[in-house]
Amino acid sequence: MKPLSSWLVYVRLRRQDGARIFAIELYISIAIALFLVVAWLWLGMPNTFAKDGLVDGLGALSTVLAGFFVAGLVAIATFFRENSSLDDVIEHGPAILNYSTDNEEYFTRRQYVCSIFGFLVGLSFFLAISAIFLRSFSEPVSQLLHEKETEIYGISIPWHTCVEFLTVYVWITVFTWQIILTLRGIYYLMDRIYDVRPSLGKPKNLPATKNEGGPNVRIP
Repeated sequence: MKPLSSWLVYVRLRRQDGARIFAIELYISIAIALFLVVAWLWLGMPNTFAKDGLVDGLGALSTVLAGFFVAGLVAIATFFRENSSLDDVIEHGPAILNYSTDNEEYFTRRQYVCSIFGFLVGLSFFLAISAIFLRSFSEPVSQLLHEKETEIYGISIPWHTCVEFLTVYVWITVFTWQIILTLRGIYYLMDRIYDVRPSLGKPKNLPATKNEGGPNVRIP
C-alpha cells in the first residue's frame, strides 16, 4: 500500500516539539471555509453542484493545478542532484518523519518540498474526482431526501439542505487547504530554499550530520 499512500507523507511530518507541520494551515482553512460556506448559505446556495456551478468550477481549477503541481514535483526532484544544498538537512525548525521512533528521519529541503507538491497532487486528484461525483449524484440524493426534515433550535430544515451544507463545507475546506499549501510551497521555493542555512522556522538543536556522497543524513 506504500505507493498508494506515499503522497500522504506531508501530513506525517512533525516539528521538533512533536507538533504536526500541517496543523496551523488546516485550522486556517477550516475557519476560512466556514466563513465562505456561511456566506454561500446566506445567498441561498445558488448552483452549488450543478454544471458550471461552484463545485464544478473549482473542481476544474483543481484539475488544471494538478498539472502545475506535477511539473513542480518533477522539477524539484531532479534539480541539481550532485552536491546541491537542496540535499542539506533543514537545520532550523526541522521536518521530521516517524517522530520519536527508531526510524526517525530529518528531511532535507528537497524532501520537504517534494512532500508538499506530492500532497498537493493528491489533493488535486481528490477534488477533481469528487467534484464529478458530486455533480452526478447531487440531484438524485436531493430528491431522495427532499421530503425529510429535521429541527434545529425549533427551525425545520430539510435533510437535503443539511447534507448539502456539510458536503460543501468539507469540500471547500479541502480546496482552501490546497490553496494555502500552494502559497506555502511557492513561498518556500521563492525564499527559504535559497537560504544559506536550511530553515522552516525557529532554530532548534539538531543531531550532527555528515555527507555520505549525497543528502546529509542523521548520525545515529
